[in-house]
Amino acid sequence: MSWLFFIIISVLGSAISNILRRVIMKGEKSDAMATSIIFQYMGFVMVLAFALFHGFSLPPLTQYPVNFIAQAVLWGLSSLLLFKASKSLEASEVTIISTVSSVITIITAVFFLHDVFNTQRVLGTILILASVIFVSFQNKKMRLNKGVLFALAYSLCSGVAITNDAFILQKTDVYSMLVIGWLTPGLFLTITNPGAIKKMGYFFHKKRFMKIFLLTLFYAFGGIAFYLAITTGGQASQVATISQTSIIATIIIAALFLKERDHLIKKIVASIFVMIGILLLR
Repeated sequence: MSWLFFIIISVLGSAISNILRRVIMKGEKSDAMATSIIFQYMGFVMVLAFALFHGFSLPPLTQYPVNFIAQAVLWGLSSLLLFKASKSLEASEVTIISTVSSVITIITAVFFLHDVFNTQRVLGTILILASVIFVSFQNKKMRLNKGVLFALAYSLCSGVAITNDAFILQKTDVYSMLVIGWLTPGLFLTITNPGAIKKMGYFFHKKRFMKIFLLTLFYAFGGIAFYLAITTGGQASQVATISQTSIIATIIIAALFLKERDHLIKKIVASIFVMIGILLLR
């Protein structure tokens, strides 16, 4: 199969998982912590099955303990914050605001991986931040609500986590890293919040279980498809750029199925500027 097929799967997987996350968190009894833990363990099982088929080797955990501990903490917090943001914000809003993670990744990569931060990337950063502010303050009441703060906190944690993952990937393969990267955040959340286990019973209902299962499936395999697009012939810059169309896809799907049509034109305009900004960051 061509790399273009895989990137289309990745875009659809990302967009659909964004919608399902919002659907799940709209439930009054849905708990962000319990949902995050289930999400991490389900993803671990799915990615492990894929990794075992393609070849799995234990990453050098003892050689780089700080990085793997950071991976567990940062992605654990990222997962929790993203579900909390989806509790308060529309799927399209979360998707746009969370693109700030690209800026955080660039900045941290400059300091820790010695990446270059030139004028082009400065312009990209400004465009992304301006678009996020535009969406966040589209109401007449110019204030940050908790949903926006959760989304921004997610961007901070995930942006640093991606830089940390980039370092880990210099020491191990993608699939092996993803297996650990799904398991340890779940363990971190379970150990720090054991009381959340009692709230997992909410998802024992067949329909609710299928929603979290499908969310994890689309998210996990959307991520795998992203890496497969690169390994089957797509250039990293091409794949990364095309993958950003998931922002537009999320807005369209949310408008059609979740009736998130408030400020729709503004969201589309903001998402286009975000995509331009991300292009400049690369």
